[in-house]
Amino acid sequence: MNRFTGLRLTRPRSGQTGASAVEFALVFPIMLAVAYGGIVYAYIYVLQQSINFAAQQGAQAAVSVVPIITGTNPASATASAQLASATAAINNTLAWLPISQKGRLSIPSNAAGCNATSGTFAVQVNFNTAGLFATFNLPDNLGSFPYMPQSLLACAVAFT
Repeated sequence: MNRFTGLRLTRPRSGQTGASAVEFALVFPIMLAVAYGGIVYAYIYVLQQSINFAAQQGAQAAVSVVPIITGTNPASATASAQLASATAAINNTLAWLPISQKGRLSIPSNAAGCNATSGTFAVQVNFNTAGLFATFNLPDNLGSFPYMPQSLLACAVAFT
């Protein structure tokens, strides 16, 4: 009872009972997929930018190594020291990664994917994304959602 008028307030009946539940059931999976896809792609973007920065930091650390001029093979010793310095800089830059994802990281010693010329030092960082997030197969062989690259690659080349 409404104390001001003494009348009972009732909601008018309409033929819409249950319509909102049906609309929710139809729209919720789409909105959930959009939110999940946004989170996945944002994380992949952050990973790509992070390994780009890590490769750049590794290349800068490698060229800061003082060349070794003594020993039987000074060029090889210098290259080993540069690679060790680059690897340490990359690992320090990507220290924020969870331990479970650090195993997905690889730093090849030859940087074959980079276009390095003589007088340069190239650093390549690979990150394996296979199985990082759950993907869902779409019907009618439309692929999977969200689409994930198999790996992320970053190269940095610095002049020595």
